[in-house]
Amino acid sequence: MKLLLLCGALAPFLLSLTGFAQEVALPGPDLAGAASPSPRPAETPPPPIIPPGLLALPDEPPPRPQLPEIPQLDEGFKPAPLSPEAENQRKHVEWRRLRNAFQNDTDVRAALETAREARTDLEKRKLLGRYYDLFYGRMIARATPEMKGYLLERKREAVGALPQPRVRPGVAMSQTAGIAPSPTVAPKPTPLFRPPGVSN
Repeated sequence: MKLLLLCGALAPFLLSLTGFAQEVALPGPDLAGAASPSPRPAETPPPPIIPPGLLALPDEPPPRPQLPEIPQLDEGFKPAPLSPEAENQRKHVEWRRLRNAFQNDTDVRAALETAREARTDLEKRKLLGRYYDLFYGRMIARATPEMKGYLLERKREAVGALPQPRVRPGVAMSQTAGIAPSPTVAPKPTPLFRPPGVSN
């Protein structure tokens, strides 16, 4: 039994020794074949990466492109023009800003108060004309050149409402004071809606 165990333990060792003994030697370099190499077929050169005429300089240089001048470039950066409605709205907003800036000016307020305290209609219209001259004159002095035309138009509208074209300019107030009013009396307007139970 001990002998059997001993043989079983030595068996792998013995098998490994026999494996070393049976190895085949590798072949060495062939010195005889190195002296006379076999002829190889002729290699064709690889195709060129860049075609031959691509980098050749032309006989005369190509014409230079026409570059725009600086004023032409400036025109390209200008904003597009606004539509007439948008431009009118922008000017109206600027007019409101200027009006708010000068509305509380002491001279302008004094001219308006003087016009409001006028005793006659003719005097009031003359004083309002002076008020508009002063008020719009101050706005025009501060406005940009493109706004001046708009402000002059607004002033023309305001001053244009002051005269009374149907009144004869040569007749003084003192002459018309003695004229009696016409005997016709305007009828009393009837209301469109009369609540129930309310009589005339």
